[in-house]
Parts: sequence; structure tokens; C-alpha cells
Amino acid sequence: MNQDDRVQYLRFGEGVPPVRGHYSHLVWLPNGLFYVAGQKAWDPNTGELVPGTIEEQTHLIFDNLIAVLSAARLGLADVTRISCHLAEIEMYDAFNDVYSERLGAALPARTVLGGYQLRDGALIELVVEGFARRPDRTTDGS
Repeated sequence: MNQDDRVQYLRFGEGVPPVRGHYSHLVWLPNGLFYVAGQKAWDPNTGELVPGTIEEQTHLIFDNLIAVLSAARLGLADVTRISCHLAEIEMYDAFNDVYSERLGAALPARTVLGGYQLRDGALIELVVEGFARRPDRTTDGS
């Protein structure tokens, strides 16, 4: 079996929030589909949740998401679907303003759900899926 036939489980280092459990930052399938672990407003240096408004947390989540994607040589243009989990659906408008600003011209499919009790008191969590051809790389992210 050559490397292109295997699922790649990628964990990244500096500039990306550390994983907080038994999972990868990004899983990339041989057919090009990839899945990014749920993104919350984690401080990329400490891994702790950064408290703040829904707008502040959404901006930080996009910063972290872009860092994860960049570490895998991907970008927002490769994202095909985003699931958005809000602690309260009443935060939708404020969230959506930042979401639209950060995605710009990219228009992935989207689901927004509200009323979730998210870990560590987070106001929002994004789950991202996408598609891109995989570059030649090893399973440790190098």
C-alpha cells in the first residue's frame, strides 16, 4: 500500500492550539476529503479557552482554523462544509457577521445549531469538512 492509499491523521505543533484529547487536528482521506477537529476559541499557546464575546471567540476560532489549514497546506477555499454550534441561537446575528467577514468570497455549505452546552463554557464551536488533493507528506504532518 502506498502512502496515498492511507488515511492521514495529522497533529501540528507551534501556532496551532494543542489537542486536548485523543484526536487529530485534521484527518485526510485518500480520496481528498478532510475533516478538521472541532474548533473553539483556544489560545494557541496555552490551549486554554479565551473568554470573550461571540464576536471575539468567532474571530479567534477562524485564526485557529486558518492555522490548522495552513499547517496542512490548505486554505479556506478548500472548505466545503461548516457546522456551527452556538451556545445560544440568539447569538446568530453577531456570529454571522464575523463568519461572513472572515470567509469573504468562500461559500461552503453550512449548518447552524443553537442551544448547546459546550465544553469549558465556549460560546461557539465550528466543525469543518473539505476537499483537496493531498500533497506528498508523512502521517506526522511533516
